[in-house]
Amino acid sequence: MFLNCVPRFVRTSKAAGCLAFAAAMSFLTSVKAQIPTIVAVVPANEATDVSPTAVVFTFSETMDTNATMATFQEVSNAPPATLPTSAVWSADAKTLTCTPISPFPSPDEIFWYAKGKDTLGKKLQGQIEGVFYTGSGSGADSNRQAYTEFNIEIQRSYQQEDVGLPMPAEGVARASVFLAPDLTASAVSLAQPTGVVTNLFSNLAVPPVFWVEDSGTNLAALEAAWPDGPYLFDVQGAAFGTVTVELDLSKPSPPHVANFAAAQGVDPAQAFTLRWDTFTNAARTGGITVYVANSGNSSEGVFSTNLPSTVQSVTIPPNTLQAGANYNGILIFNNSSGTNEGVYAALASQSAVTYFPLSTVLGLSNAAWSDGTFSFDVTSAPGQTVIIEYSATLQAGSWITLVTTNSVSGRVTIPDTPPNTSPYRFYRARPGS
Repeated sequence: MFLNCVPRFVRTSKAAGCLAFAAAMSFLTSVKAQIPTIVAVVPANEATDVSPTAVVFTFSETMDTNATMATFQEVSNAPPATLPTSAVWSADAKTLTCTPISPFPSPDEIFWYAKGKDTLGKKLQGQIEGVFYTGSGSGADSNRQAYTEFNIEIQRSYQQEDVGLPMPAEGVARASVFLAPDLTASAVSLAQPTGVVTNLFSNLAVPPVFWVEDSGTNLAALEAAWPDGPYLFDVQGAAFGTVTVELDLSKPSPPHVANFAAAQGVDPAQAFTLRWDTFTNAARTGGITVYVANSGNSSEGVFSTNLPSTVQSVTIPPNTLQAGANYNGILIFNNSSGTNEGVYAALASQSAVTYFPLSTVLGLSNAAWSDGTFSFDVTSAPGQTVIIEYSATLQAGSWITLVTTNSVSGRVTIPDTPPNTSPYRFYRARPGS
């Protein structure tokens, strides 16, 4: 099961799209003792003309490293592109260093979003998102959107554990307003089609962000509370009056990985083609996102791509994945629509997300025979425990453990001197615990 650190939203806009992979959070958490917050970020929020080789977050409390992550997005893309990073924690679990897999694009506006909890289970609060500007001459005036965005997003999440259909996991609904940099607002309210009126929460990010979010495992109840129809935003303090976002989109079919079994034994040295069933109910502006990340921390993305809604497969290049490793796979179907009124845009989206496991096999190579000794290399993820077994017959129950070892560097050489009385000896390697 993937319990945390997974993308939530797929967006087709610019600055609002910065939340494309932000996981759902509860912003009304009652806490005791110390609330975990971000006390420092390097580069600082709104930093300009920077070219960071890493982004460093410092937290006020000891964090749960398996549940805390940061997501980065390139704002200039449409839809915004997620920028995979590798994450390293300090020994005291208070400092998170995120290094981009590829250098941050430049010049550009890079948006970040953090989520997580401390070791006592208290959720990260305070300023959890920000932006910095890369490249010479970059900055808020040169890169930031010059209009305001009003957004309604509905997402349904599913879990696929076998070749069968994915099972419902959770639903999330979110309303948000991203004000243009020259505007301020004292409050924003939302009137839903059900007649319920809700005040949105404000954020410290620049430009100001207002939002409200609802989530739960009862998808029917969520859909009843957030049905199709007009959503009316009332911005107080800005000259908009009432802005309507019309949610009238087909609900995407739950993504289903068609070759699930093959995805559990991928040879990382070869290209692997991931396949899925047809995206039914796709809108004209529908799209598909595929994301693969290291198991246990989905901020450590290793592969991501955005595709048209008609595509039913994607090929992961050879040597993208490590041997003998487990990964979190995410397959997203998204329908979106919007209008642009010049000074503001009104956007709506419906998405379905399926989480699934993906695993690679151990690699065996460089077989050699010298002076009565047979040797070969085993490749795996660094630190992986590897069990080497041999058999003379390949029959069930005939496998005998030759050695159990920890592959510190990801490659280990296995020597064996078989007796002359054994005409055949077969070898296999499997991950240990």
